[in-house]
Amino acid sequence: GRKGQDATWITEEMKDAYTRLHVQGHAHSAEVWQGGELVGGLYGIKMGKLFFGESMFSKISNASKYAFIKYILQLKTEGLVMEDQP
Repeated sequence: GRKGQDATWITEEMKDAYTRLHVQGHAHSAEVWQGGELVGGLYGIKMGKLFFGESMFSKISNASKYAFIKYILQLKTEGLVMEDQP
């Protein structure tokens, strides 16, 4: 969960759905590891030339931002176009 929260909003149904989407090649994650520990990252859905970021997390400062930047650079090599909608 998040700092100060005991529960998580990631339900078993959501985990099952993302597992199925991963098997289908749609769910992707970018991870930051330090000393064998997962310290940050993001996950979302990639369909065609679009990536929909679902959530980011960090155990150390800026780890999720680093994962996001590195993943966007990878997506650009695959021809994805960046567009940020409010």
